[in-house]
Amino acid sequence: MAKKVIKDDKIYEILKNIAEDFRYSNELADIPLMFYKIEQERVIRGNDIDKVIEYCTTGLDKLNNPNEIASYYAENVGIDQTKLDRNLDIFRAEYQDLLRFLNS
Repeated sequence: MAKKVIKDDKIYEILKNIAEDFRYSNELADIPLMFYKIEQERVIRGNDIDKVIEYCTTGLDKLNNPNEIASYYAENVGIDQTKLDRNLDIFRAEYQDLLRFLNS
């Protein structure tokens, strides 16, 4: 069974941020539970590697889709657009960094 041990603090922080986002929304579905486990164990095992890759790829697809971005802005009316843009840039960079780690 393949596994990726998370020794890099930056990668760990990215995974921790994703898990925190799910905690904030109180989600307990399979994907959030997977991220909670990865955060706790600092290891991504087997099929979870593919699931994290899919999660990041899907996230990047949404972040590069103008309709998705417009929807994100509409859901966050009243929040400074510069701050929203900065958050989206952070998400993009984190997903890309995580994909590089998983594909190395």
